[in-house]
Amino acid sequence: MVWRIGTGWRVSVLFLVALILAGGEGTRLRPLTLTIPKPILPIANIPGVDVPQDIIDELKAAGDERALDVGVQIAVRTIKAVRAHCDGVHIMAIKAVDRLPEIIQKAELA
Repeated sequence: MVWRIGTGWRVSVLFLVALILAGGEGTRLRPLTLTIPKPILPIANIPGVDVPQDIIDELKAAGDERALDVGVQIAVRTIKAVRAHCDGVHIMAIKAVDRLPEIIQKAELA
């Protein structure tokens, strides 16, 4: 997620193995919700969640055994790619807090 604070940009990297989106059936938003889950419907042409297919494929190929390690690699690459274009990086690790120092070190944030 990227957002603007004052004149600077901030980047938030959410590091987790899976994201479970919860919501009702989205009946009031049909026909939009017939093919897209309500929590990720675009608002003003901005997708709620936009994960490039190559990242999804990379995680699938890693399998359960290596998903966490590959997730760390993806987080590090993402941080390195965006940090020159923003004023700060926010990292939130869900059920992987012990991997934060590794991400910070590999992304050269410390």
